[in-house]
Formats: sequence, C-alpha cells, structure tokens
Amino acid sequence: MTARRSVLAFAAASGRVAHVLVVQGTVKSVGMSRKASRGPQEARAYAARQIERFRSDTVITEKLLARSKKGARTREIIETLGSVAELADVESIAVVRLSADDRDTLYVRKLRNRSERLDDLAGSCSLL
Repeated sequence: MTARRSVLAFAAASGRVAHVLVVQGTVKSVGMSRKASRGPQEARAYAARQIERFRSDTVITEKLLARSKKGARTREIIETLGSVAELADVESIAVVRLSADDRDTLYVRKLRNRSERLDDLAGSCSLL
C-alpha cells in the first residue's frame, strides 16, 4: 500500500488568507477567508481549523524576508500561520516567495532549456 502524501499550503495577502490542499499531486481543496485576515487571532483559528480538518503530512507557509513589501498586519498574520504550523504535529516548511525578477529569470531559463531540447531534437531528425 502506498502512503498518502498530502501538503497543506497557506498564503496571506491584504484582506485574505488562503489554503490549498494537495494530495498525491492533485489539488483536493482550495479555500479563502477574509475573516482570517482581520488579525493574528483569526488567522490562528483558521490555520488550526484547516490543519485539524485535513491532517496533512506537511504544512507550507511563507518565509518573510526583510525586502518583502507586505504590510505590517499581513506580515504578522504570516508569522502567526507559521507558528501554528510549527506547533502542529506535522512537518512544517517555510518557503521564500520569489520576486517578480526571480520568476522572470526562471521563466527565461525554462524557455532556453526548451529551445535547446528542440534544437537537439531537430538536429537528430533527418529527412530522407
């Protein structure tokens, strides 16, 4: 029997907190709460409820950097989500959000790799 692998991820932005549950590579649940964005207490309750509800193997939250442009309340909520995840009996991972420049760099690199693979494929094909 294969182990069921599940990941619950939380994200916070101005005016909302969201979760995504992925089980064995398939999105099983997506949700958003405006109430959870009101403050740390509401965010704590929302995160605890979702962690208890889904009982995932891993919980992912955002790791805040000093350069983050998020507001003070959102930063406090993200820290609260992370602390709830760390207290839960699950693996807790905080990941750094890529900047727009980082995402653009990765996208260009992906296109270059794809182009090189197509060139290789075209070079290996011969017309009779």
